[in-house]
Formats: sequence, structure tokens, C-alpha cells
Amino acid sequence: IPEVEATGGSCESLHNGQEEVKKDDLSDARIEARIQNRHIESQKLRRVRKRSPHRKIAFGHLGKVIAARWKAISPEEHTKYQSSSSEDGRRYKKELAVFKTLETQRRRREIFTEYRMK
Repeated sequence: IPEVEATGGSCESLHNGQEEVKKDDLSDARIEARIQNRHIESQKLRRVRKRSPHRKIAFGHLGKVIAARWKAISPEEHTKYQSSSSEDGRRYKKELAVFKTLETQRRRREIFTEYRMK
């Protein structure tokens, strides 16, 4: 925003050193400055959101809250979650074994086709 000093009533223009700046030009400059400020504020807000993905609680504090809730549940619920976790672990190991076999077979086929092409 250019620095200006008012010279009088509403119809008169404003002066900036040697240049004469009309009030409409000044209001356009103020609008432009407001737009830039809003842009800067939105960037700051995005940075804050990246720091705390839940927008309500920081990540470190989130871990503490989850730990406190885990300690507060009953032993029956603990066993329910732990059995679910062990079942999921077994499923994962089976899927990983299948993936590794298929991946090994795919690599062997690639090596074989490269060898045949030479």
C-alpha cells in the first residue's frame, strides 16, 4: 500500500510525493493487500493443519490420549482386541507367504525370458 496523506474532502485526491493517487486507486491497493494477507493466513492455517492432522489435538498428545483410553478399558475388551490382532497377524503372514512365492516365480520368469532372448 503506498503511503499517502489526505488533503481534504471526499472528492479530493490523495498525494504520494510527486504522484497524485486517487481514492479509488488507494482502495484497490487496500483490497489487493487484504487478498495477499488472506492468502498468507490460509498458508499458515495449512501449516498448522499439517502439524496436527486431527485439527483438535497434537500428534504427541493424541498418543497419550489413546494410551490412557487403552489402560481404562476392561480386561474382556483387552482380550477381544488382542485376539483380533493375533488373527490379523496370522492372515498377514499367510498373505505375505503367498506374495513372496508369486514374486519369486515372477522373477524367475523374467530371468528366464531375458536368458532366452540373449
